[in-house]
Amino acid sequence: MKKIRKFRYNVPRQNKIPHCRKNLCLLIWTNPFAGFGIEAASKVAVGYYLQLWGIFTAFMFVGIRNHNRAAQVVFCSLTVLFFLLARGDYTGIHTITVISGIVGIFCGLSAIYSDMGQILDAEFGKKIIPLGEWKTERTPRLQ
Repeated sequence: MKKIRKFRYNVPRQNKIPHCRKNLCLLIWTNPFAGFGIEAASKVAVGYYLQLWGIFTAFMFVGIRNHNRAAQVVFCSLTVLFFLLARGDYTGIHTITVISGIVGIFCGLSAIYSDMGQILDAEFGKKIIPLGEWKTERTPRLQ
């Protein structure tokens, strides 16, 4: 019988730096670059950023027109959400930000409903959660 040698590999231990995760979380919630003269973004800059995301999401909403109604509701409400958040940052009106928070909650709940329905319908092979009818006509693809 052969004797099997046990080799000991020098594998570095993971997470050897103590409190790394806790310090990273604290770093995210604070402005880490304040000591270097880098200020936080202004509300107008954040408004432009959110507006760009709203434009991108609007194009994605146009592209999802052949999917089910639940996915269309998600992208429509997400588009409205980004434009409302941008408007709230531009104007500084607190009411617009509150309304966008309500739209965001609706968008999140509709996304959970849509994802849950797609996963359960695919898993069980039948319609369990109604998602709206799929369009039978597909737009022709460019060649």
